[in-house]
Amino acid sequence: MVFKLPFSGGSGFEQGNFGHRHAALKSAIASALAYAEDIDASDITVTVVETTIVLEGSVPSQNDMDRAMELAIAIAGAQVHNRLWRQAHH
Repeated sequence: MVFKLPFSGGSGFEQGNFGHRHAALKSAIASALAYAEDIDASDITVTVVETTIVLEGSVPSQNDMDRAMELAIAIAGAQVHNRLWRQAHH
């Protein structure tokens, strides 16, 4: 499942009301990660810093990390910074 937001220009970061757009992007990405059945995103935090989406936290596998990035890029259509790390296996 992928959520796209109806922003003109594709990036969602055009001049205008950044606060609402940032909140909408953050919410859409966080929701997509939470509801995606093929990823464990329970420890991922989504933030927006200027014109960049930041994913931060831990994931159990490289596949989860890759999928989180795919979802964020598909929704935001903007730069996504990966600060995710894989959890250590015990």
